[in-house]
Amino acid sequence: MFYKVVPLLLMLCVPLTAFGGDFTYEYGASSRALGGYFYPKEKIYQNQNRVHAPVFANINGSLTYNFSDTASLKLATELEAKASSHLDNLNQGRWGEEVFAKFSTAFGDFYVGQMENPAAMLGVTKPNLSVWQINPTDVTDFTGSTNWRQHNRTKYYNTLTSTLINTDGRSFKLSYLTPEFKGTTLAIGFTPENNANDGLTSKFAPYYGKSSYQLALYNYHDFDTLQTEIYAAFADFDKSHQEYGAGFSIYRKGLTLFSSFRQTETSSSDYKITTTDTSKNTLAYFDAFRNGFAFNAGVSYEFAFLTSVLSYFESKADNVNMRNRIITLHNSFKPYKYLGFYLGAGFADLENEIDGNAKGPFAYAGIELTF
Repeated sequence: MFYKVVPLLLMLCVPLTAFGGDFTYEYGASSRALGGYFYPKEKIYQNQNRVHAPVFANINGSLTYNFSDTASLKLATELEAKASSHLDNLNQGRWGEEVFAKFSTAFGDFYVGQMENPAAMLGVTKPNLSVWQINPTDVTDFTGSTNWRQHNRTKYYNTLTSTLINTDGRSFKLSYLTPEFKGTTLAIGFTPENNANDGLTSKFAPYYGKSSYQLALYNYHDFDTLQTEIYAAFADFDKSHQEYGAGFSIYRKGLTLFSSFRQTETSSSDYKITTTDTSKNTLAYFDAFRNGFAFNAGVSYEFAFLTSVLSYFESKADNVNMRNRIITLHNSFKPYKYLGFYLGAGFADLENEIDGNAKGPFAYAGIELTF
């Protein structure tokens, strides 16, 4: 994957003073580390370690050329990496990348490249909170649910990992977002080939490499005393399944209420969900996420440098006893724009009728550095 990323990274590192004022350049990096303890009443694995310490790193940069006040071309790249002690698998893999171009005009924004699909881009379930995302990306790495496994040649998603439509990960896409009109934006996206990088689709699945398209609607409204966001989305994955998503948030004086939902379903023209082991790479129910749902709800409060979030996340496969329930109280403290601390605790109930269940409390602490 690096042959597509390195040239753009090198270009972004070139000094731009010679190009004059029509160019703008942005870059950034962050790293966060989490350490904690998950104490399930019964271990999923015989030698499962209850102490975990995942580490996450991100580097990004962009170069924008402004043709006029209404037209610009932006080239952007982002790299992510994960590492961890005592974890065999990491949710969404160990690597991730975005490399794309954005052409902004008075008629809307056009995207081409590796990036999130517009249904995920316009989702409102990820408030701008230090370190943490409401959909439990980091905490699932920490608890190590067997319903979400990705390592080397194995990809095993019994249930949905998020209420956002992230099935195609950062596959190559073509997307278009309309200009905002009274707070409303419409979007359409097309994925020519759903690959197996950081999405949910295994490269050994019969529908791997098929195309998909996504539709999304987003609205923001300011009522003076409060602000609201809503979105709705639909996606169709050829020979695989269809997805429906929706969510909202309400903000007032530091307090945010939020909720979102996602449903997936297969039709008669789609490949059937694998119910028996067909190979070492396509185990029974490795793709059960294609018939299921995910739901999250919670409340967050921001006061000075402190943000606290109480959230509930649940995802389940409809036709098999595989479910995740995670309650989390997360606190982040960011006294300085380059430095953040976080402390959290929660309870996880992870059900997997094949590999075993894990239920118990967890607690963690961490630090984030931003450059």
